Amino acid sequence: MNQSNSSKQVLLSVIGVAILVVAVVGVSFAFFNYTRTGENNTVRTGTIEFNSTNTLMNIDNVFPIAKTSVASDSTNTAECVVTITGETTYTAGMDFRVTAQDVSSNIGAGTAGKLPVSIQVTNNLTGATDVVTTPYEDGATIATNSVLATGHIPANTPVSGNITIKAYLDSARIAITDTLENGNIAVSGYTNGTTTTWVNGRSVLTTAEWNALATTPATFKVRVEAIETGGQWAYTLS
Repeated sequence: MNQSNSSKQVLLSVIGVAILVVAVVGVSFAFFNYTRTGENNTVRTGTIEFNSTNTLMNIDNVFPIAKTSVASDSTNTAECVVTITGETTYTAGMDFRVTAQDVSSNIGAGTAGKLPVSIQVTNNLTGATDVVTTPYEDGATIATNSVLATGHIPANTPVSGNITIKAYLDSARIAITDTLENGNIAVSGYTNGTTTTWVNGRSVLTTAEWNALATTPATFKVRVEAIETGGQWAYTLS
């Protein structure tokens, strides 16, 4: 009996030691950690500067105009100017793009329920290469992520100039009438009402819808981005 009890005591002691070893090893691994912070990483863009005016554009207090009048008409257009100056020391150079964001033009107008906002984009950049400006006209209207301009800034090359974005309502795309019904109607006091020939495929707004633009204008933002050539854009355009 004494020998049996002694064996049990030894066995229990061994189990106890094993548990203690596991506990100590576990605590040791949990306590030990190794961390090293390396040298500073430098992100440099050279001396390129991007400046823009009126990046939130409101299309209000305007009347439809012909696209041939946009360049000279400051009353019926909304304008944003992106200015690029300086140079970059990146060996591969830099790429830039200008996009439309947060486009809001829902007013219940036309078959698509959208106000057809047209865009003219021009530039006078010097030093930049592969510059592409994209107008949204003749039925093509902007949406969120529409690309308005792109280009490349070579290494150690002075760049200067502006990208000018003008938003307007094209008179060839908008018709304002309260007398439209099934394309052709007879209106008391008139020989004929608004015809489909007169509408000619334009988006139709009633007087009430047009007047609503005075308090709820169509809006969009302009976003300017730049990356080292070969890098990854911060935003994905879908």
